Amino acid sequence: MSCWRYCNDTTMSIFKNPLKSSNYSPTQYYFPYFFNTEEFNRHIKEFGLISEVVFKEKERFPEYLKIKSLTAELIVPFWTRLMIDSNQNIVIWESDNYMLNISIYSPYDLNKCVSALELNINELAIGDHDLPTPCILTNFVTYIRKDNLKYSLDYYERFVLVIISNNRLTLIPLNWFNEKGGDYGYVWPATAQIDLTNNKLKGSGMRMADFEVDLYSPSIHLIS
Repeated sequence: MSCWRYCNDTTMSIFKNPLKSSNYSPTQYYFPYFFNTEEFNRHIKEFGLISEVVFKEKERFPEYLKIKSLTAELIVPFWTRLMIDSNQNIVIWESDNYMLNISIYSPYDLNKCVSALELNINELAIGDHDLPTPCILTNFVTYIRKDNLKYSLDYYERFVLVIISNNRLTLIPLNWFNEKGGDYGYVWPATAQIDLTNNKLKGSGMRMADFEVDLYSPSIHLIS
């Protein structure tokens, strides 16, 4: 069975839901490059929270993001992705190498991490996997490099799309990007959203144009 057909079959249960209206999953941020403080503060205002970008001393470059309530603070480091998910939790994750680290916080208690997940993506095969520990994420999507992803040419990138929903994780090769050759450490995808009705992925990336990709097209699944 081809990789495209295998991934197509195994991911269908996650995305195929005719009862949902056409709508993208929640907005993601990639601090500090794809982050708007005013917009983010509008999202978290209803929880009694506010965020503040902290700059390095005597410099104009951001050092970290601080999310604050009256009683607690949550620090979001540089190069970190975050969002308010569909369950109204604050999701913070790092995926700039093969390790995927996700932490989930209730906006009503920033002192307590309600769920966490740490996975070595290099140890997982392409396709579906049951998560080793319970996870409260639904229709979560991000990118991560998988160093042992096999291509015929060495200069191809090694990104996979990671989808987590209902304790199931799916890895899909991001071939439409990888096979361009890219520029390692200079150009990479940063934020992701999925349309659960139309099976579309859209996103933004560092030094690249915004994009939209059909999740079931051969170009996203088929490894050379």
